[in-house]
Amino acid sequence: MENVKANELKGFVISLINKGVPQTEIGKKLGYSRSQVSKFADGGKVSDDFLTAVERLREEYAYKEVTEAKKTIKDLDFVYTRDAKNIIGVCKATANINGFSAILGNAGTGKTEAVKHFVKNSDNAIYIRCNCLMSTRDILKAIARACGTSLQVNTKSEMFEELVEYLINYPKILIFDEIDQIIPIKNINKIETIRNLHDIVKEYGNSLIMVGSLAVEHHFKKRNMNENYGQIDSRIDYVYKTQGLSEVELMKILSEFNVVDSAKADITKLIMRTTKGGIRWLTKIINKCLDIAESEDGVINKSVVKSATTMMMM
Repeated sequence: MENVKANELKGFVISLINKGVPQTEIGKKLGYSRSQVSKFADGGKVSDDFLTAVERLREEYAYKEVTEAKKTIKDLDFVYTRDAKNIIGVCKATANINGFSAILGNAGTGKTEAVKHFVKNSDNAIYIRCNCLMSTRDILKAIARACGTSLQVNTKSEMFEELVEYLINYPKILIFDEIDQIIPIKNINKIETIRNLHDIVKEYGNSLIMVGSLAVEHHFKKRNMNENYGQIDSRIDYVYKTQGLSEVELMKILSEFNVVDSAKADITKLIMRTTKGGIRWLTKIINKCLDIAESEDGVINKSVVKSATTMMMM
């Protein structure tokens, strides 16, 4: 076997010893003597058959050890990744100064889940998901709806003024997700309406957070006759760009499920290579693996991962 694999297996044996498992017992499980186990743990050379036995034991041990493994992705509590912590931190910092911030990142890096978690645990934050069909009128109605009120007037200017009056009396942290959807080419009216609304009600305790892709930053820096975003860009207090999951975070999440070490390594490599640490794709892979594993012995191994990923567009 490769040296890397041998070192991984040696680490597994040493971890068992450190946990108090007698070397004699380890030897019995492997079908080898205590002295062979001791030799291997001390860095001595062993046969490929011995290494194969250790690898088999590692997979069996992983199955027995995970007695409280999560059965579905829904069983997993909100994961405070570094991105989630930073996004929530930006939301809180923005609220503290009645500011205007942007949270940007690649698709699937957990922006939406993090801001929704913040809204869920906030007394005055509201969440508005934008879409490309929204007109300025639709946006104003969506803000009112998220605030738990309705607008009693018809013209856009009257609706705007009614919202101003409401937000002066009931300050909010306004969070707009998928902001890219309302940034059409050569038309900044929708974004300007939101920016102008915040400008007016900021002093009364209102904050504004826009969430979108990295392309939003490019839009906000435009300074031409048709698309002058200077009024927006110059007002942004904080910008956070997501980094994606680290390998350590991936492993920590996978450890919540009944996944053998070799399968964890495969999933981690795949996520880091294809999605740069995207938590959305990790969730999809875990869900697919759980579905397949359920019809077998409940353990996610290399074979399950291979079957799951061949069904997905990675």
